[in-house]
Amino acid sequence: MMSRLLSIPDKVLVAALEIEKAGKDQFSAEDLVVSAWRKFPDAFGLKGHFDENGSLKYPDSNRVYAEIMGSKALRKQGFLQKVGPKTYKLTEAGRARALASMNAGSDEAPKKWGLGRVNSDYIRRLFECK
Repeated sequence: MMSRLLSIPDKVLVAALEIEKAGKDQFSAEDLVVSAWRKFPDAFGLKGHFDENGSLKYPDSNRVYAEIMGSKALRKQGFLQKVGPKTYKLTEAGRARALASMNAGSDEAPKKWGLGRVNSDYIRRLFECK
């Protein structure tokens, strides 16, 4: 169920977090391709190549590379840091987003929060003023 709730960039970050949890602080782009494909085969499998079970048989590297190096790249957003040729690591922001993405798939209800009367009145006045 979590897989359907996450965007493709979030799935890449979750895959990067899995690599990090396995003990690798830095990882190659290829490591990330394989991790993303293993974690989310429907999203990162090479279309048209199925195994005998009907699962996508090979990873689609272009899908992951587009998220790393594309126009809205995770690097440009500050979630991944390039540390060498085709070598990356999660930033603190990337790690936090991956953890939040993983928790978003849980069945736990969202927590309610409020601003309090003083802050609510202040924000309401801000919106009402010219």
